[in-house]
Amino acid sequence: MPKRAAAQAKPPEASSPPDPSSRVLTARQATHLASVSGVDVESLAGKTHGDLEDILRHRIDPLLLFYRKVCGRVVRWNPATHLYEGVPNATVTVEDTDCWFLGFFPVENPWWWLWPFHCSREDIASVRTDECGNFCVLVPRWDIDRVLRLRKERVCYPEIVRPSLGDLIERLAPHVQLPKRPPIGPDPGPIELLPFIGRDRVQALLRQFTGEAAATQLAAGLSERRFGASTGAATRMLDQPAFPQTLPPPLPEELAEKLAHLAGRHGLDEKVHESILPHQFVGPFLRCHDVLVAEWEPIIDVPDITFRVTQDIDFDGDEELIYSEGYFDVRWDAGDIPDVTLVASPSALSVPRCDGPGEGRACTDKPEIYQVGYLTLEDPSYHDPVTGFAQRPNRPHPLGLSSSPPTSPSQAPYRGSLAVHACHRLPGGVYYRVLYSYEGGSEQPFVGLSWYAGNRPPFTPPPVTLFAPDAQGWYPIQPEAQLTMPDWVLEWPTTSYADGRYELRVEVADGSKNSIAFSDPMAFAVDNQVPSILVNTFSWTGPVSGSQNLLGPCPVVHRKAGESGTITVNWTASAPHFRNVVVAAGGCGEGDPTRTGPVSDYDHWYTGFADNAATRISTFSLPGGLGGLPDGVYDFVVTAYSRHFTPDDSGATILDWFVDQGWPYSQVNLLVAVVTDP
Repeated sequence: MPKRAAAQAKPPEASSPPDPSSRVLTARQATHLASVSGVDVESLAGKTHGDLEDILRHRIDPLLLFYRKVCGRVVRWNPATHLYEGVPNATVTVEDTDCWFLGFFPVENPWWWLWPFHCSREDIASVRTDECGNFCVLVPRWDIDRVLRLRKERVCYPEIVRPSLGDLIERLAPHVQLPKRPPIGPDPGPIELLPFIGRDRVQALLRQFTGEAAATQLAAGLSERRFGASTGAATRMLDQPAFPQTLPPPLPEELAEKLAHLAGRHGLDEKVHESILPHQFVGPFLRCHDVLVAEWEPIIDVPDITFRVTQDIDFDGDEELIYSEGYFDVRWDAGDIPDVTLVASPSALSVPRCDGPGEGRACTDKPEIYQVGYLTLEDPSYHDPVTGFAQRPNRPHPLGLSSSPPTSPSQAPYRGSLAVHACHRLPGGVYYRVLYSYEGGSEQPFVGLSWYAGNRPPFTPPPVTLFAPDAQGWYPIQPEAQLTMPDWVLEWPTTSYADGRYELRVEVADGSKNSIAFSDPMAFAVDNQVPSILVNTFSWTGPVSGSQNLLGPCPVVHRKAGESGTITVNWTASAPHFRNVVVAAGGCGEGDPTRTGPVSDYDHWYTGFADNAATRISTFSLPGGLGGLPDGVYDFVVTAYSRHFTPDDSGATILDWFVDQGWPYSQVNLLVAVVTDP
């Protein structure tokens, strides 16, 4: 059997929360339990959670004596890669919080914001994040009950929660025509809505909040799912915060005057405006539907369970604050509590990846490059060490259609950032470096490539190890037991290098940087290009209105009453390593233009390694008259994919790397207005 050293991604549930039985009740917790049980506060003061069953048995609902597990992940947004990165070995403190808030509900705005004041907190638990930033903690149900009681008594309070990407997608649901569902069962969630909303609309929505690159990746990853595949990855993507960066409120210039007037109207301290710092807002939140509310509204005495996160970011042994003000992070009203994502400040130390070979590999007499990302390099049926192509992802389809069966092998080049793993610990070895030659040229070391790697708990603080080379590309060899991925020797951002064929070797040296040994060369074919799409012609043909050229700005089809016609798209798609192209058309919800030609005019998958371009003429019918398509805007879309891929898909190991990765991709949208002239 081939060696497959790829580790699976660890979900947050893998973390084991600490035993809460020894926690001592806080003063606020004792007061709350006394109010709901009738037991004197003095009898509860200083007691542990483990003591409560004997004290409160038969006095409160027995279910309240249990716990709810809240899991989540602390992440940092990397603006360079447009991705969230895990924050390892940080301390997450759970707080019992009571606050007053000032709510700002700007007119005709889908969002609203809060400013906290008069807040008090008590720490109720703490836990450490793992190498991926994951954590789990147990929260007593009687503590959660205090939060739920207030929210059930207030209009829209269950909706006060930081919005996720899934929330934004669900906002499209009222504008989407869904198929009829049986009367029994829950409403569709965001994953079920995706096929009906469409990738283009999802991408357009995400682009507003995550940026172009991240929106493209998210939309493609969410829409390109396989039958029978786990929805876990898509669910985790949808649970990400909607706003990688803060969305500030549109505050009026006369803010202080408005706050002073508001204080007098609601009987608040006239100096309350001095406690409201404009830059310390919470939100935005999704506005409640069909609820009238003033533009400014105080919300008094709101309980919540919040989070505070610290990490040793300066390697001095003391932890610094990287996340606070974590109001409304948890959907306490939900049946199953979704994972929490806490977005730390830019100062947090994050790792670009956290999963891979968890144990170092012993070398024989020389280093060995054996894995990239999750993909093994040791079996030629997975990777060709001479050509540098992966052999299984994005295989050719000899019949030329997406639906036709694939055949092996593939020639899939690599894209994106590559984690290279190699055994490199040899007797006398103190330093290592990675050398490369490009397209058969002279060999040179990688220089200037730095990254953080997670440390195992016994070696923290510090929480991470910095890999930074000297001017000749030498990295110190770190102790194997210190690192969560001991053989991670290079984080290679291939987007910063030219596309083409590279040969990599690992060199090990002694303390004076005298060479000891080299690994055998390992080739990698790199291609970060997206396909090019050229629209040769775009036209309308009707028996009465004749031919109309639609290339150009704001094209309009002028047809006659009852006239049916044909839209024709003549296109060419190509790429250095082309995979496939599809052409589709959409309408305004009352029907779509229909194909009039063979399937091959709208769908082509490469048939062999030399098949890197396709030219087709795609035709669509727009029937007029009774039962035809109404006037409106129609969209004709050409989408093309390369066969490059990234080996960072842990789910691909389950399918033995017989997968199709389709992003990033190229797309041309041809919008045309159809009007009927009198």
